Amino acid sequence: MAVQRYAGIRFPDRAEALDDFSGYRVFLDPWEPIADQLRGLWESLSLRGESSILAIHGQQGAGKTLFTRKLTRDFEETRKVTGLLTPDPNNIWHRLTGGKQLDPSLIQEATAKTSLSEIENKKEWVTEAAATLKGQRGRAVVLLADNAERAYFRQGLVEMSDMEFIQHRDSPELIRLAAQRLVAHVREDLRGSVLVLLSNDDLFLLALEEEVEKQHGGLMSLTQLKLPDARTKETVIRVNTNRLNSVTYWSSIDQGANEDRVALKLALEGDKNFPDSFRAVDTASRNRTGRPARRNVITLVCLVNAEESSSFPASELADVKRTEVDHGWMSLHLFEGGWTPKDMDEREATLLESEWVLRICALGNPFVRSLLSVDAEAPGADHREQVVALLNRLTEFQGPGTKTTAREAYTHDFEQLVDSWTSSDRDLSPFWSAGQPRSTEYEAALGSVLTGYNTRSEGFLTYRPDYIVHPFRPCAVSDAVGDTNDAIRAAIRRQAHVFEFTALAQPSLDGVQTYLRTKLPNYVEVTQEQ
Repeated sequence: MAVQRYAGIRFPDRAEALDDFSGYRVFLDPWEPIADQLRGLWESLSLRGESSILAIHGQQGAGKTLFTRKLTRDFEETRKVTGLLTPDPNNIWHRLTGGKQLDPSLIQEATAKTSLSEIENKKEWVTEAAATLKGQRGRAVVLLADNAERAYFRQGLVEMSDMEFIQHRDSPELIRLAAQRLVAHVREDLRGSVLVLLSNDDLFLLALEEEVEKQHGGLMSLTQLKLPDARTKETVIRVNTNRLNSVTYWSSIDQGANEDRVALKLALEGDKNFPDSFRAVDTASRNRTGRPARRNVITLVCLVNAEESSSFPASELADVKRTEVDHGWMSLHLFEGGWTPKDMDEREATLLESEWVLRICALGNPFVRSLLSVDAEAPGADHREQVVALLNRLTEFQGPGTKTTAREAYTHDFEQLVDSWTSSDRDLSPFWSAGQPRSTEYEAALGSVLTGYNTRSEGFLTYRPDYIVHPFRPCAVSDAVGDTNDAIRAAIRRQAHVFEFTALAQPSLDGVQTYLRTKLPNYVEVTQEQ
């Protein structure tokens, strides 16, 4: 099989590009310290009319513009709501104004008496803001000034041309005059506002704060928008790589050369910003070296109304990577690509196949009779013992790198189990004619032979697979103990293995695909949302 190569991953290199990446998920938790400060200032303004200035410093790519745009859009979305509002924990305006319980009445009240404006790149921002305040007395006004180190902010306070700004931008006199004018405006025509300044120029913000404090102590506060810790940063990178691309974060970095993975870990743990960390993933995704590693595994066990496995067309689903068993009433096929339903969303289908393989195990009526008889008195046949033996062996997955002798032994063990099987004489006609209720019968039997059947959800968010052999774990380079490639490869190794069970009275490819259409959206969510 030809080596698959990817042309890199899609990601926004700047917040301004987010409109082209509608699937991007914004994480609010890293902003909580900033949100706490802004919440306090807004409450002081709302309750007492107390004006204030909050200056936020962050390096380029730390999320200042994203914060500004997210706050603005969340406010506007809330303002458009008519009728009863449903609080959204992913709405930063709701988190600012709704209290710890996200009280909808508090959010609606705050929205009704607040105006929010972005003033970036508006030389006339003071005049415009003053007009807004004059026309809306009694309403709080939040002014957001992103990239405040640029000319527009000081030009709004001190009349000057662009060339004059270039000549004097670092002048202490200019900062002093701008601070004096700013304090005067906040006391008079901008009274009733919270002004939020965001900048990557810490020296400018420090100098401005010092001069403002000389004029009005406590009016201005300065805070830091820090990059989150490595695990949080990696979560943002991983989830959005998965949401924006047709291959997963793990698949992208698994391709990379040893030095690519090490570089990614160092980027996550160091002071590299989000675009730089995305670029490290992009670099790794272009450099496939060696054979693909083992993926996570879904084993779909189909109980089929047939005496021989040859009547079940599992191999028609897609190209079979490997037939592990095809003997008597049992078949076991492995699929690496093309196994998702053809009408599934193309990106989501490819995403799943980049991190999961599918095994389809068909077990005919001899097994079904024994399964349904595990708790029955059956002289001369221990149905429980043989059912447990087959299912336990099935939990073992022969991944890439398994030696030929081990594969042959695996196949031989199943063939021996089938050949030595002691079947029950149970009449299956009531079971197969029962329709959907038949699941109650076989699930009870499976629950008695598989400890944890249909009771565990570790690693699978709100979804509960039928049976978890090994739980899902998001790929996390930052979990590696040390910076060696061996440590990183161990940390990102895919080990999840789950069983799903279905019973098909009419064994058909359509029955398998119908079942997959129902279950696979859960695996898309598990794969890309954590």
